[in-house]
Amino acid sequence: MYFLINFTVDILSAFVSLKLTHTTTTVKRLILLGALGGIFAIADVFAGNNKGLNLIIWLMFSLMLIFLVCKRAAFVRRVKFTVFFYIASFAISGLVNYVYTIFDKYFSEALSAIDGGGENRHLLIFSVIILLAIGVFRILIMLFSSSMGEKSVRLQINIEENSINVEALIDSGNLVKDPMNMNPVVFIKKETAEKIFPCSVIELSNIDSMESSYKKRIRLIPVSKNGATHVMTGVRVDDVYLIGANDSKERIEATVVIDKEEGTFGGYYALAPYAAVKDAL
Repeated sequence: MYFLINFTVDILSAFVSLKLTHTTTTVKRLILLGALGGIFAIADVFAGNNKGLNLIIWLMFSLMLIFLVCKRAAFVRRVKFTVFFYIASFAISGLVNYVYTIFDKYFSEALSAIDGGGENRHLLIFSVIILLAIGVFRILIMLFSSSMGEKSVRLQINIEENSINVEALIDSGNLVKDPMNMNPVVFIKKETAEKIFPCSVIELSNIDSMESSYKKRIRLIPVSKNGATHVMTGVRVDDVYLIGANDSKERIEATVVIDKEEGTFGGYYALAPYAAVKDAL
């Protein structure tokens, strides 16, 4: 029972933290986190009041959170995920403990007059916890299968003296091309564009104030959305690199387009066309 409770709480806490920090992982890693979290919780119980051993167990679990679940995320985002995880874990654990106490009290009174009522009560609570764990499994698999389970790549975008690394979701449905050179398009969100492009490029509000070096880079890219065609701002950057294992780089031909709509691409701030990265995967 203790393993299943911690298994369920850890998975729910991780799911909430992933959403809040816009971090991605796979269902397999999430399930592994829940299983290891249950094992560490049991180890902590057997450690008793040995504070030194309790601290070692807590540190090992924290390192597992940082390096196992968020494998591709930047270190700062991993730390943020870990902090949110513990906050969510304390909140959810408190709620589960409260519900369990009320639930246990109700069935204690209802089964107290029945022979073997104590055993039946624990068996019933145990069954409910199993059903809850199965329900969590099904919900997470359903939610993660559409976005978190998708493959992603790390891209480096360079323009003049500016450079940025961003994790991008691979989208096979992204068939948009730059009409000037027919290169595929990498979409980035406005908050990401602000880190590499000047405001005059992002907003296109005052062309006269824009630096001449940027004027010749601007592209107007037609994009079809919801049955209508929209013209979005594209930029011909110096380089777009696909970052592979051991930080190896492979140059890809792509134009960067700024998406000003709110939200993310399934938790990512960039969208890479499959046609541009397939040969480098």
